[in-house]
Amino acid sequence: METVSASHFDIVADDVSKTNLKAGAIAAGGAGLMMLIGTPILMPFISMAAFPFLQRRMLENKLLEAKEKIIPDVQEQLANSILKLQDSLYSYIDTRANAIAENTESGFEMLLNDMRQQIEDQIAEKEKAGRSLRDDIDVLSRRISKLKEFMDKC
Repeated sequence: METVSASHFDIVADDVSKTNLKAGAIAAGGAGLMMLIGTPILMPFISMAAFPFLQRRMLENKLLEAKEKIIPDVQEQLANSILKLQDSLYSYIDTRANAIAENTESGFEMLLNDMRQQIEDQIAEKEKAGRSLRDDIDVLSRRISKLKEFMDKC
């Protein structure tokens, strides 16, 4: 069994690299059997013909077994990865949406504060202008009073 890992993606599969060794051992066993039976002349031909066939057939069987074992594991790992990705994506979207809401609220508060300050400045300016006008009216009223006094005296 060999484990391959790629960022939280673990797959366990049978090692099929020893298929040549097994096929050679079976071919040698078959050759030994042929020698016991008494046909040593055919042994090299049968062994040479049987070895590639046995090798290919055993490799195909091992790969088919490995495929049958690995596909469910891959499907499970893929489903888990998709769920993790989905959770991460939802978390990222929530975080970004909260940040956008906070930034929008902060910007709106800054805008309101600026507008409030402008209004307060305008009110203060108008109050100052009003005081100045009242002072001017008071000065004019006093002058008019003095002028009336003067006129009354004349």
